[in-house]
Amino acid sequence: MPKVERVLDSRVSPERIRGTLLDFSPRRPDVWPGIYPPLYEVYPVSEAPADLREGSKSPGGTVWAREHYDWSDPQVVTWTVRESNFCAPGSYVSARIEPGEDGGHGST
Repeated sequence: MPKVERVLDSRVSPERIRGTLLDFSPRRPDVWPGIYPPLYEVYPVSEAPADLREGSKSPGGTVWAREHYDWSDPQVVTWTVRESNFCAPGSYVSARIEPGEDGGHGST
């Protein structure tokens, strides 16, 4: 399976980055402008997992995925595709969020 890694440095605290990734409120499409509001739907949310549908609209049509978010590891948020019209179930993205060495903060 292909793997892509990316390191991003930010002056934003790890707590704020994590909070933004895990904001499943109705304002999520405003925070993440690629999310098309009519394709955004939240299913059960609990202390560590959440299930939701997110999608985007483009001139070629819409793409969407129903995803399972897990943040049981304090430094990692992973969202795994359950069903989708553009990628395979089981596909996932993980974000490791940790303080950077220079006093800033990093996330990958």
